[in-house]
Parts: sequence; C-alpha cells; structure tokens
Amino acid sequence: MKKWKIWSPIVLVIMAIAGGSFAYTYLTATQQISVSGAGGDIATVEAVGSPSWPNMVGKKAGTLPTTTLFRIDPLDGYTGNFLISVYLTNAGELAYCYQHLNMKMEIFDGSDAKVGRTEVLTLKNAVITFEMGYGTGWVKPYYVRITGGSYNTLKGTAGSGESFAPAFYCEASQR
Repeated sequence: MKKWKIWSPIVLVIMAIAGGSFAYTYLTATQQISVSGAGGDIATVEAVGSPSWPNMVGKKAGTLPTTTLFRIDPLDGYTGNFLISVYLTNAGELAYCYQHLNMKMEIFDGSDAKVGRTEVLTLKNAVITFEMGYGTGWVKPYYVRITGGSYNTLKGTAGSGESFAPAFYCEASQR
C-alpha cells in the first residue's frame, strides 16, 4: 500500500507533462497546404436509355435484355483515371415486387470494346463502381450497359410506393 502512495504522484506528474506537451503541439502547430486544379467537370454523363421489361402480370421469372443506360464523355483535356459509380436509386420500392433482381453491368468504349470488368447491381448491393484507367487505348465515349441478369417477381401488380421499374443514377469522378 505504501508503494502506491509513493508512485501515484509520480505517475500523475508524468501524465501531466506528457499531456501538456501534446496539447501545446496541437494548439501551436500549423501546416499550410496549397491546392491547385483545373476545376470544373472531367466528363459529361448523359442518360441514353432505360430497361424495357416485359409486361409484369402475375409471378414471372426471366432474363434481362441488353440495354444501354448511360453515355460518359470525358473532356478532351482530362487524361486521368475514372471511377464510374452506378446507383440503383429505388431499391426499396423494387424490394416489394421482386424476389431477386440481378443486373449484370459492363462498360464499353466508342468502338464497342468491353472496358474493365463485369459488376452485378442487385437489390442488396445497390451501388457498383468501375475503375477505369483513361488513355490506355480505349475510344471515347463510354457506355454503361446492362448486359444480362435475371429477375423473379413476387406479384403481378405494384401497389402504392412499389415499383417494377428500376431507377439509376451514374457519376464519373476522378480516381
């Protein structure tokens, strides 16, 4: 017990000195960072189509047709890499109507060559991201397409706040 009485004030003094030095550094240290950039957009993204599902009457299962959703056109002066993200914006409404909805998506360049890998957008995974190294021989513009997939409906008609039609959002950002 006597050792505790001797060591506790020493430990408290050490903690006060150490804490004070960190606080002093936090309050007095500064760093200046300069940021430069070209500003503005690096690409334009345009919706060019939407899926045309068959008439949903009763429970159905099937495959999805190929559909071009978005056109992405990088600006001429931009030579960096891209992250292209596609969002399913109404997954909650679709969940009432589908047991599953799996959409295989790919990106194609202006010469119709596949760019990058295939991603699958689902009701549970409502965002996918493609990484693209720009300037490696691909021909702009780029197209985001549904190239297959499958669905299985739960019912034949959508109620209030429900939907059979998926809605998408696409963005191109710098990587």
